[in-house]
Amino acid sequence: MGMNLKELTIYRLNNNSNGPTTIPNAPSNIQKIATSNSVTLSWQDNANNELGFKIYQGNTLIATLPENTTEYTLSSLTANTSYEFSIIAYNNKGDSSSSPVISIVTKDNYAWLIPVYHLILN
Repeated sequence: MGMNLKELTIYRLNNNSNGPTTIPNAPSNIQKIATSNSVTLSWQDNANNELGFKIYQGNTLIATLPENTTEYTLSSLTANTSYEFSIIAYNNKGDSSSSPVISIVTKDNYAWLIPVYHLILN
């Protein structure tokens, strides 16, 4: 009572080996902390199929981050200056919708105060 391999049927289950089938969900709950020369952005990762995140300053891509990242700090900014950022999750099916535009104004570094202080008191 041997087994005849010619009659054996092999079934392959779909293991999603071609990657995700949908674009990832956009990040939300964006938080921002600005200093005079940096900003830290944090967000809620709403995707379970992203390859990573893209950070844009205006329309310029400034960073590509790995999956499951939920925070990014950008330094070397100019004090008392307006900036706009957006965050997008991506995978091989495409980009999520953009997060709402994050507008920040870096804080004043008060460097001008030292000469004024000396001028007034001396």
